[in-house]
Amino acid sequence: MVPAREFGAWLDDYPRLMLPTDIARAVISSGVALAIAMLPLLVVVLVAARLTRRRVPRGLAALLPILVAVCLGYGLLVTDELPLVRAAALGGLGLVLAVAGVRGWIDTAGLVLLSAALPWAIYAGAWLLDGFVAGQSIDAWAALPPFVTSLVAIVVGVSFVRFHRGYTARHPPPPSPADPSTRHWGVVGRAISGPEVLGISSPIGAAFVALFAGSLISVTAAHGRPILETGAIVIGGTIITGLATTLGWAFGRTPRSRRAFEAFAWLSEWELGRFRDLIGGATPVTMTGMKRYVRNTTERAEDRWVRTEILAAIGDLAAARDMAARIPDDTPYGRVERIAGESYVDWLSGGSGNTEGLREATLAIQPADSDERLRAEVVLASGQVRDRISAGDPDPTAPLRAVRDRLGRRADGVLLAAARRVARTYVLMAGAFVVIFTLIDHATSP
Repeated sequence: MVPAREFGAWLDDYPRLMLPTDIARAVISSGVALAIAMLPLLVVVLVAARLTRRRVPRGLAALLPILVAVCLGYGLLVTDELPLVRAAALGGLGLVLAVAGVRGWIDTAGLVLLSAALPWAIYAGAWLLDGFVAGQSIDAWAALPPFVTSLVAIVVGVSFVRFHRGYTARHPPPPSPADPSTRHWGVVGRAISGPEVLGISSPIGAAFVALFAGSLISVTAAHGRPILETGAIVIGGTIITGLATTLGWAFGRTPRSRRAFEAFAWLSEWELGRFRDLIGGATPVTMTGMKRYVRNTTERAEDRWVRTEILAAIGDLAAARDMAARIPDDTPYGRVERIAGESYVDWLSGGSGNTEGLREATLAIQPADSDERLRAEVVLASGQVRDRISAGDPDPTAPLRAVRDRLGRRADGVLLAAARRVARTYVLMAGAFVVIFTLIDHATSP
């Protein structure tokens, strides 16, 4: 829409500010200059707070993606003749939105959309006003598609913010005497993923890099091409980007993270297959599907193990505690599951859990090298990981890595199995990125 040389030469073209676009250029340039100046200072503050383990106000942390979004929106505005840079700006914007979505920061995602669209809305709106000021000498209607696009982005962003605030007001988090930063249902998974930088672990970071790079290449390849060629590039780019993102998630791990994950995933894959057999394929084997199953089906003795986990995940600890107490313990592994369920809920509630009792139940399973015994050892190791997290242990996943050594070749292929299970999600995500970025690129190109 706005060639970079045209935007950068406005002071030479107009000795005085006469048209709305002149004022818009001045406002946008000043705002972006301020954002660029604030970004390094904010990054230093956040990194220092992270290193010193000091709490950062959420508003200050949310300012970082907003400033980045302003800069990326400006980049989209001035890089019409540079498709590679333009695609990089689109991919960067998508990366910020994806991080916000993964972290559950719907309000931040809305503010990011609004911030990125603001430079477009200001300049395109001013360009439309030029038609009234300068008459036929300016083709103001060329600004209509990007102006409408920016308004839609702003409306969606505001809707995200309003939805998040309304949802939070209607569904406040359940009160808990425990520290929510260390005691929640997904804490073992987060520990396995390894250290986080600005909320991003290495596997998620590797996945986002692959998603960003694939989207960038796809949008660049489709820039300025006819509809049929663009469609073919979008389809191919979606598949390749989705698979690359999946592999990034699977293999973008440190050696420690990978070994702990393999032990944890070995048990998880067996439990997912167990749940699939339980429901007979009637419900998707996803967290959403499991929640629907618990909500819509009648309790049975053989499904109380999964009901305990889901009730704990949604924060209904009283119901989860009652469910765990009814898990059948008439078999050695059933006794492990019952003690593990009760220990898990007790830990979430702020207690110490019962890992010693769980260890005794695990050792009672014979023979020691059987699959059932090893599954129990992974359950025990997960409980020990939670204990280590509560104690502030710098290496909480050591118990899972120890079990991985005992698993041997049993868990060698589990990483690819887990990757196949999430591949569909990442391909759909890649499709959304590539399609949306390509549409925006075509809508805002001359």
